[in-house]
Amino acid sequence: MARPVLDARERGLTRIAVVGCGAWGRNLIRTCAELGVLGAVIDTDAAAAAREAAAWSVPALPLAQALDDAGLDAIIIAAPAEAETLTGKTDAARPGRAPPTETGPVAAGSEPRFVDLLAEPPLTRETRHFIRCRQTRDAPFTGIEEGVRAQRVLERVQFQLNRCSDQLRT
Repeated sequence: MARPVLDARERGLTRIAVVGCGAWGRNLIRTCAELGVLGAVIDTDAAAAAREAAAWSVPALPLAQALDDAGLDAIIIAAPAEAETLTGKTDAARPGRAPPTETGPVAAGSEPRFVDLLAEPPLTRETRHFIRCRQTRDAPFTGIEEGVRAQRVLERVQFQLNRCSDQLRT
């Protein structure tokens, strides 16, 4: 069941396509939809793409079409490394277009800081960070190795928060 949109638009960025409808891709699709920025869903499994697209009322597009769609502002890749290599090669053939962009989760850095995880889910926070980086052309806070480690931690935290929330409701 679709949750309500948290923000109508994130500072002018209107449409993001998500490549990949696996477990992590579905999380990113949901988060982009809740932020009001999901523009399309892409997957090599047409049935999976169609299911996710229908659930969030966006089109399911082939990658080549999404890369040519001037209405899409960014592409988040949630696919295995082999697929990411292919998407990069596909995009390189399109002069004048920015490559598909992804970013790892925001790391706390060397200084510890406390984050109110109940105020905003980690994935929502990370997606907002991605949107800001796309708009400002700033580099993400972390490299891919650090991002993958942080992503795993955030997934476990989000799982525990959801589990605790479900237990409180029953």
